[in-house]
Amino acid sequence: MTVQDLFNNESVCIFTDSSFKNMSKDKNIAIGVTAPAICIYIGTKLVYQDFYILHNSTTQQGELYAILLGIMKSYFYRNFKHIRLFSDSQVSIFGIRDRIFKWVRQTNEGKNILGDNGFIKNQDYIMDIVYYILSNDTPIELYHVKGHVKKSYEDAIYARKVFKSSNNINEYVDDALIYMISNYNNFVDKYSTDMLYKNITNPIYFTDNLKLVLSIGYANFNTDQYYKLVKGDNCE
Repeated sequence: MTVQDLFNNESVCIFTDSSFKNMSKDKNIAIGVTAPAICIYIGTKLVYQDFYILHNSTTQQGELYAILLGIMKSYFYRNFKHIRLFSDSQVSIFGIRDRIFKWVRQTNEGKNILGDNGFIKNQDYIMDIVYYILSNDTPIELYHVKGHVKKSYEDAIYARKVFKSSNNINEYVDDALIYMISNYNNFVDKYSTDMLYKNITNPIYFTDNLKLVLSIGYANFNTDQYYKLVKGDNCE
């Protein structure tokens, strides 16, 4: 697998990330402000970037919201042959790409995984992503990548190992591709951090994102259709 295989004029590559600042006076309470952000590339050209400020947000909620922003924007690129989204949040990608099917099956068995009083954290964010992918009805490849990769060969080796194992890739992945993915992921990470600290007190972005979902049921969705949309050649 080479750079040209993923980054070309027939492909849109969306990188997502979120930065977090704890605003609580109690250091044992990790809730504060996040800056979910996206950077979109066609080939190797950055064509779009955007961010949002979420108050009363956790780190994981910020990561999921960044993915949702990327999914929402992907609709405008639906005429491209491939749409690819990259995130260094393993729990987010694994949740919406792989584990969701087990959760739905367990829900259907009456275990309340995604039903009333379910116990999957941030399931409201997860289901927003699921429903939006279905409403777009556009295939999208979801990749987990290693975050915060330094410019050392040792880090690149480990980043390649993570990329292959997280995305069930059996073929060889060359160094240039890993360096490019790592650089783009580091770029969106820095962009997110910069926007967080520049806009954390900007009243334009002062939002109350605290969600208190005590009892909620989700509409049934076509799992076969969803499977087809998110399970590409690189995913089992």
